[in-house]
Amino acid sequence: GHLLFALFWLFRQKIQALLSLAVLVASGPSISGLYGFTSPRLPINKGLKIVSQNVRRLESYPDHNQTVTPAAFQQHLQNLQADVLCLQEFIATPAKRQPYLEALHAVGLKHIIHDPERSSLLIAARFPLQSIKNHYYENLVNGYQIAELELGNRTINLINVHLRTNQITNLTNHIAEEGSLKKKETWRDIGKALAKYKNATITRTQQAQNLTRSLASFQDPSIICGDFNDTSQSYPYQLLKGQRKDAFLQKGHAWGSTYAGKIPGLRI
Repeated sequence: GHLLFALFWLFRQKIQALLSLAVLVASGPSISGLYGFTSPRLPINKGLKIVSQNVRRLESYPDHNQTVTPAAFQQHLQNLQADVLCLQEFIATPAKRQPYLEALHAVGLKHIIHDPERSSLLIAARFPLQSIKNHYYENLVNGYQIAELELGNRTINLINVHLRTNQITNLTNHIAEEGSLKKKETWRDIGKALAKYKNATITRTQQAQNLTRSLASFQDPSIICGDFNDTSQSYPYQLLKGQRKDAFLQKGHAWGSTYAGKIPGLRI
């Protein structure tokens, strides 16, 4: 919007163009976190391929009425061709989990770290893994894993993270589809969504601080994967990023959307 205003005022040769240009400059870091400016034609060096996905208990999307079959899951893994796979919201029921663990083995991801009693987080790799820590927060869904990935003579710390969700998806979808700013119910729903977001943000910040303290003693290179449930402009993201490089900003191009919901363009 400000870009259009800037062009309009420049065309009209009005000083107001400076205001729109100033806003664009000030918002530069925020825009860079959402849009990748790397050319898709640049060559990508072959190396370690790490994939991170929130699989939502392997339920079909968008209806969530059916569970993805082990065969379909295995085909998905074959298409990914990942060397390392970090999953969030994996199937937590031990009896239902086994066929999917076998699918991981079938595609060569034989080194697996998960909590047999609480397996919503899982790391699988083609290379040896050594578990350092599995930590879940009070809700037993969100938490993090820390593992050592052994690549020949080199060791990399691999962190799989799932921070607190906002729990406002259904509410925001309802507002987007049926809400009208002329209705009191819409403003009430907006108020509920903002309150939930505030509470979730406080919890995510505490979780990110806890993880940052756990990572402070590690000297080896580290790679953080996961579902932060927050944008690249958020404090939890900045806290966990620290001096690390953002893979999307290094190699991504176009919109870095990772959320297939009603709100477009979210990179969480």
